Amino acid sequence: MPQPIPQPRGLPILGNIFDVTPSNTWTSLKRLAEEHGEIFQITVLGRTIVFVASVALAEEVCDERRFRKFVGGPVVEMRAAVHDALFTAYDDEPAWGVAHRILAPHLLLTDETTMRGQTFVDMRATADELLAR
Repeated sequence: MPQPIPQPRGLPILGNIFDVTPSNTWTSLKRLAEEHGEIFQITVLGRTIVFVASVALAEEVCDERRFRKFVGGPVVEMRAAVHDALFTAYDDEPAWGVAHRILAPHLLLTDETTMRGQTFVDMRATADELLAR
């Protein structure tokens, strides 16, 4: 039987707006994860945002066989300015496919080397190579 996603008690209309400190967002979200578990949600001005705070759950929701990339909300507005960039492209657009094929292999934590930062060295080299063209 499904269980509701944990959420801190919020205020009417404002929701959990005061549970996340804009100048220290990461620490605020880490504290919420420690209090509510590896999946939790907050509501801000009527919009619900779900967070996953574990590698296992992040891998689960990034499983492309079961989930699709969603471009909505403010990202759609950004799209008007930057068009089909990595974060604003729909997953069926050519730009997304190209970027995904280049970056995805480097983002997978498959061994100790990538976990220690080699991934980002490789990504920088790939980005430099693409910019040189």
